[in-house]
Amino acid sequence: MNTLYSLQDLDISNVPQLVSLPQGGLPPKLRSVFIGFCKSLSLVAIAEYGFQWLSSLLKLGIGGDDLAQSFMEENSYAFQHLTILQEFHILRCSKIESLPEDRLPSTLLLLRIQDCPLLEARLALWTGKEATKARRG
Repeated sequence: MNTLYSLQDLDISNVPQLVSLPQGGLPPKLRSVFIGFCKSLSLVAIAEYGFQWLSSLLKLGIGGDDLAQSFMEENSYAFQHLTILQEFHILRCSKIESLPEDRLPSTLLLLRIQDCPLLEARLALWTGKEATKARRG
């Protein structure tokens, strides 16, 4: 993808046969990336060729259980190079129960979770407890 040096937005969706990204890596000026529903693509394949060079990335989205689980695994440090990330979107991940809060970037302004029933239920429970605690004072 070196020929796409100035590319700022990338959306890779519904490509079940995709197993890796080009060896040249992702374009360095990307500001927004969505990768989802690519059953054969692993986080290792993405991280190996991409995230360490994305110093301009502001928005990241992932979709589907396989990729999302890779992101949320205890030993995953997918966010360590994303030092200015402001938005993180998680879409249609039915198996994700929690987020690695200690590894999310401190620059994050928006966390959007959509169609992730286990994670949404856990967040609703947490929010409810916090709201109750705040009301009690």
